[in-house]
Amino acid sequence: MPKRSRIGLDRLIAAAGRGAGGIAIGKGEKVADPTTEALIAECEAQRLKVKLADEQAEHYKAEAVRLAELLQDAQAQAEETDALNFRLQDLLVNVANALKGPPPDLGWHDWSDLPTVAANLASKARHLQGEIQRRMKEPDQHD
Repeated sequence: MPKRSRIGLDRLIAAAGRGAGGIAIGKGEKVADPTTEALIAECEAQRLKVKLADEQAEHYKAEAVRLAELLQDAQAQAEETDALNFRLQDLLVNVANALKGPPPDLGWHDWSDLPTVAANLASKARHLQGEIQRRMKEPDQHD
């Protein structure tokens, strides 16, 4: 059977239901002949297929809207993550430059050893502080 619009199917069902080609059974009622019954059944099947397709289309449309919202949220989260990443990168560059001095030309310092460099510098600072305090307690030996 060729594809028909929903309106066309409804008209065929209505025409078949009015008894076109039917057999009279009394009191003005008619029962459709087997060919008409088959046509009605086929039309009803087509109508149900169209209805199912419409319901599926609505489901997929709602799912597409939901997925679009999820994508938008994920993109916003990715932008936030990128901003945080750049901020932390800038922080590490500044710490490395403060601990190690100016970066090499067209490059930057390695970050992997920053905790060790900071610990070594803190140790040297404590040692120098202790040395300064010790010398301040000693009598002046330059006289």
